[in-house]
Amino acid sequence: MSSLFSAVESALVESIRPRLHQKLQPLFDHTNRCLPILQSTCQQIMNLMGPNSSADSLAQIISRRPAEEIISLRADLHTRLVDGIQGMADLLAYGCTDERLTQISTIGLDYGNAQRRMARVTGFHSALSTLLTNLGLWTILLLCIPQVISGDLAGPMLASLTLLTFASFEAITPLPLAAQMWNASRESARRLFEVVDTVPSIVPVNRESGIEIRESVSSNSRIPKPDSQLPTIKFSNLSFTYPNQTAPALQHVTFNLRPGNSIAIVGPSGAGKSTLANLLLRFWDYSSGEITLGAESLKVYEQDEVRARIGLVSQNTYFFNTSVRENLRFARRKVTQEEIESAAQAAQIHDFILSLPKGYDTLIGEQGLRLSGGERQRLAIARVLIKDAPILILDEPTANLDPLTEKQVLETLFGVMKQKTSILITHRLIGLENVDEIIVMNHGRIVERGAHVELVQQDGLYRRLLDFQNRILDDIV
Repeated sequence: MSSLFSAVESALVESIRPRLHQKLQPLFDHTNRCLPILQSTCQQIMNLMGPNSSADSLAQIISRRPAEEIISLRADLHTRLVDGIQGMADLLAYGCTDERLTQISTIGLDYGNAQRRMARVTGFHSALSTLLTNLGLWTILLLCIPQVISGDLAGPMLASLTLLTFASFEAITPLPLAAQMWNASRESARRLFEVVDTVPSIVPVNRESGIEIRESVSSNSRIPKPDSQLPTIKFSNLSFTYPNQTAPALQHVTFNLRPGNSIAIVGPSGAGKSTLANLLLRFWDYSSGEITLGAESLKVYEQDEVRARIGLVSQNTYFFNTSVRENLRFARRKVTQEEIESAAQAAQIHDFILSLPKGYDTLIGEQGLRLSGGERQRLAIARVLIKDAPILILDEPTANLDPLTEKQVLETLFGVMKQKTSILITHRLIGLENVDEIIVMNHGRIVERGAHVELVQQDGLYRRLLDFQNRILDDIV
C-alpha cells in the first residue's frame, strides 16, 4: 500500500512541475529586470542613513554638545542632592536651605533644558529617518508602476517590492539614534576612565632589586589573610611633605615599636600625628627615611598586604546604611555569629545590640546616624576585633565623646591593646599611663619621649599640655 502511494505522489509531482515552472518563470524574469532598479534606489537611501553616512555624521555632530551637558549636569545635580540630604541638619541650623534649594533648582532647570535639546535632536533624527524611508518607498512605486501598466511587471510583484523596501530600512533606521547615544556613552566613559586610568602614586618595589613594580596585581587578587604574628615597626629618620605644600609634615622621625608593645603619639593639632598613620597604611608614599614592618621595608609590600595586617579605629569610622551584623561582617566576610557576639561582648556593646528592635539585624542608618557617638565607637572596636589584625592603630578614638563615655571606651581599648602591637594617636592625655611609651610631637618633630611618669616630672611640652587640660577640666567642674 505504501509503495502505491509513493508511485501516485511521484506521478503527480512530475505532471505539476512543468506547468508550475511555466507559470513562475515570467515572475522570475520580471524580478531580475527590477532588481537593478531596486538595488540602485536602496543604495542611494542607505548612503544617507547607513554607517559613516551623512545622517550618521549629522547625528553625532548635533547631539555631541547636549549629550556632554546632560552627563555633566546630571553628575552635578546628584552631588548637590546628596550633599543637601547629608548636610540637612547644618543647612537648617545656619538658615541656608533657601540658598541650597536655589542652587539645586538652577542646576535642575539647566538639566531639563539640556534634555529638551536632546529630545529635539532625537525628534529630528526620527523625522529624517521616516522621510528617507518614505522617499525610498515612493521611488520604488514611481519606477515600478509604469512597468506594471505596460505589463512588464506583475501586480503582486509590486506589492512584494514595496514590502521588501520597508524591510530593508529596518536594519539601518536605528543607526542615527545609536550615533546620538554614542556621544553620551563616550562622555560617561571619559569621566569614568579619568579615575580608572589614574596611575597609582604608590607602587611596591622588588624585594631583591629595589626597583618599583609598576605591574601591580593587588587590585585583581584576593586580599591576603592577616598574618597573626606580631611584627616590629621601625621608623628611621622619616621625613614627609604633602604634595603642593612646602612645610614638611614630618621631620627626621625615628622610633621603634616592639611586638606586643603599645605607644601613644600626642601633641597639638598639626603636629604630624595622623600623618604617621597615613604613611603606615600606605595612603601616601614617603621618599626620605624608611619604615620597616618586620624585617622588610614597607615599600616592598602591596597596599592590601599592609592593610590586611592593620586594624584601624578612627574618630570618623564609616558605617553603611545596613544592619549591625553586616557592618561588623565588613571586617571579615566569613565570620561566624559566635565570633561576632564574642567581639561585641569584648567591646561592651553586645547588650545594647540585643536591646535594639531586631537585635543584630537592626538597620543603623546612613553613617550610623541612629547610634550615639559612644555606640559607634564601640561598634568600630568590635569591627576591628573581628578583623583580628596584629597591628592596631587608634586615631583619636575618643574624639567628640563625653568624659564618662570616653572613660568606658578607653577601658575597652586598653584591654584590646594588650594583645596587639598598638599605636594610639590622641591629643587627649587621659589614661596614657596604660601604654608602654609616649612620643610627644610638635611641628613634625619628636620633642619628648618616655613613660607617663617620666614625662610628668619633666618641664616639657607634655607637662604643659597635661596642666592645660587639667585646668580646663577643673573650670568645667
